[in-house]
Amino acid sequence: MAFPPSAFTQETLSLEQSVELAMKHNHNIKIFRNNQVIAENSAKPGNAGMLPNVTLNAGTNYSNNNTRLVFAGNIPEVEQNGAESQSNNASINLNYTLFDGLAMFHNYDILKLSKNQAELNTRLNIENTLMSVIQSYYEMARLQNQMKVAKEALAISKERWLRAKTYNEFGGSSKVEFLSAEVDLNTDSVNFMNAELAWVNARRDLNFLMGVENDRTYNVSENVSLNNLLAIEDLFEKAKQNNAAVLNTAYNKQIAEKQLKATNSTKLPTIAANASYGFNTSVNEAGIVLENYNNGVNAGLSLTYPLFTGNRNTIQRQNAKVQVENATLQEELAEAQLLRDLNNTYASYQNLKSVIGMEQKNLKTAELNFNRTKELFELGKVTNTQFREAQLNLLRSKLNINNFKFQQKVTEAQLMRISGSLLGS
Repeated sequence: MAFPPSAFTQETLSLEQSVELAMKHNHNIKIFRNNQVIAENSAKPGNAGMLPNVTLNAGTNYSNNNTRLVFAGNIPEVEQNGAESQSNNASINLNYTLFDGLAMFHNYDILKLSKNQAELNTRLNIENTLMSVIQSYYEMARLQNQMKVAKEALAISKERWLRAKTYNEFGGSSKVEFLSAEVDLNTDSVNFMNAELAWVNARRDLNFLMGVENDRTYNVSENVSLNNLLAIEDLFEKAKQNNAAVLNTAYNKQIAEKQLKATNSTKLPTIAANASYGFNTSVNEAGIVLENYNNGVNAGLSLTYPLFTGNRNTIQRQNAKVQVENATLQEELAEAQLLRDLNNTYASYQNLKSVIGMEQKNLKTAELNFNRTKELFELGKVTNTQFREAQLNLLRSKLNINNFKFQQKVTEAQLMRISGSLLGS
């Protein structure tokens, strides 16, 4: 039976490097950064209607007609075929809303709040993406360690199988012991193959999040430093100030309040100014006026006051009030969810610390038990079943402490995200 080749020949990628690659190449992060640019471009006074509109108009017309003019009185009749006429015009126009019930100022405030919210949403998306990167990285590290443990178990089973095969050939053991060793070897071979496949798939998942080539190969570091000093009081204080989800609902509330003020502006009139400068020329081959030229300035003021709009403005104001109420409820809900998530995650963090301590003791016991059982097995003083049981106990202990160790690192990252500290803020 061929022994599986070693899979640990690539470079080692650190968690910091994977985060850096995701920050540069992850598609979701790029999209939200572009959305932030759009919000920044939109947060301008002119986009809120605070600046005048200036337009330039120009035109020219040409005609060629058969013309017959009959006049009252003693004016002779005019008749001409192919009479040409041409007119030209140009003007520059200015329209400026002087007063719209302060709606333009409220709309400008909304645009600025939306810009700030877009920055926050970018941060929130980056945090969520980096959380996925961290989870994927530690999942790959867990599976990488699991593959090593499976390889060690396979090596032990192969050694036992070779020993049973030799003994069986020379009559030192029964056929049943050899077949039992072969079954365990095949089982451990399958476990190794499945562990390797899961590890390769996890690497592809991480590559996707980092935005790099799908089949890029590397190993990840299995060395982690557990942080056992996190305090819930400090985390909660940071979360109240920095949690992106809670801050996002606060922005929603401010925007809803500004939108309510903007709808209240419909109770007031709108005053607009307009001015233009232009010229017109026309030349005719037939008619009383053969040439006409004029140019000059026009200016005016207009006042618009909505007397009745089918209750649309009233409905908008009523709905805006409800939106403010909803935004307030969403803010309260986000704060309650924050408290729940923080307490739940911190409880998991505390529990994992205790479990890892117990699993470390179990691992030492399992190692001592396995080493002693192996010695006795080689002396023929324990059965295949007893040896296999000791082997499986050691395998479970290694996998358990490996799983809990990386689970705690993910939980630590979740606490950092909830407290708004994942990006070092």
